[in-house]
Amino acid sequence: MITTGSPEVDRGIVSFVVTLALAFVQQRLLIPRVKLRWAKPHKFSFVIAPQAPGQQTGLVHTETLLIGNFGRVPATNIEIFHVARPPNFQVWPHIAYEEGKNPDGTHIIRVKTLAPKEVFQVEIIGPDPLPMLTRVRSDAGEAKAANIAPQAVAPRWLIVLLILLIFAGAAWVVYVSLWVAQRLIGG
Repeated sequence: MITTGSPEVDRGIVSFVVTLALAFVQQRLLIPRVKLRWAKPHKFSFVIAPQAPGQQTGLVHTETLLIGNFGRVPATNIEIFHVARPPNFQVWPHIAYEEGKNPDGTHIIRVKTLAPKEVFQVEIIGPDPLPMLTRVRSDAGEAKAANIAPQAVAPRWLIVLLILLIFAGAAWVVYVSLWVAQRLIGG
């Protein structure tokens, strides 16, 4: 058992640590905020066969940009920046957006608001290499890139089992933490 020799000091230290932990939990988990994420789940180049004798083989590029607000408050003034205007693009599902252009030629797609748990995508297609995405941001700050990949869906019984094991493990951690705190304070 680790103690300082004074029960009041031991209680003060434990109280301080518990207060810090609760403040961290409140700041990270309880206060609603915007969580803007973006990903590129699809990018492909199609080789197009000549349609008539004498024509050259063509190349068509496609790209999907997925943008979502995974927070608990609406994201406002979302901006998507490309080095240049994509040759052909479509926003899906249909939402209101505006196009803009910076003096350096940077193309901007602006969306006024994105509700919590709302996701949209920008589908781009063109014959040349597509313009590079440079940035995604909102009033809440820079959006974070998310790495995504196709994933097999686990059977429901396995998901339920894993959830039960996670709760059992969390209960065990709480029990052991309280037991250790009791030994430190109570002696």
